Amino acid sequence: MNIIRVLLEKIKGVIRMVADYDIVQAVAGTKNKASVYNENFNRMKQYVDDSVEELTTETQNTLSVYQTVNTLATSGTITLTDNSVNSIIPQGDVSFVLPSITGEEVGKFHQILVQMNLEDLYDIDLGANWSFNNQALLINTVGKYNIIYEYDGENWVCGILTRAEDA
Repeated sequence: MNIIRVLLEKIKGVIRMVADYDIVQAVAGTKNKASVYNENFNRMKQYVDDSVEELTTETQNTLSVYQTVNTLATSGTITLTDNSVNSIIPQGDVSFVLPSITGEEVGKFHQILVQMNLEDLYDIDLGANWSFNNQALLINTVGKYNIIYEYDGENWVCGILTRAEDA
């Protein structure tokens, strides 16, 4: 559910309550205006408090500020999970296998990040045939890397960023 849409609906509800208050106040011949105001103010305040609590709970359930970093095996064939953040310190040859994207999932966002600290040289098969900016999909130097995969609707596309030494 779109959080902004829900918030706008809650705001519209408060506006309707204020309009109701004005109508009630205009015809309030049986109650004094202070009493009508207090009753409606308390109703609006409770409505807003309930709405904020509902939105806070819904936001916490649907939005994640932090993503868990998965620690991958140190060698062998490693199947990566869609929309994941991963960390690896290879201790042998590594071959990444990328998830299949099919059906309704094709038009959605898919990305994988692998943070790699390569302390010794090993064969690293990134599992992708397509790269950003026609960059060679080779890792042939010891160092720290961020390997980024994005699904473009047909293929996984890969990019390799090398972390520079402290300047």
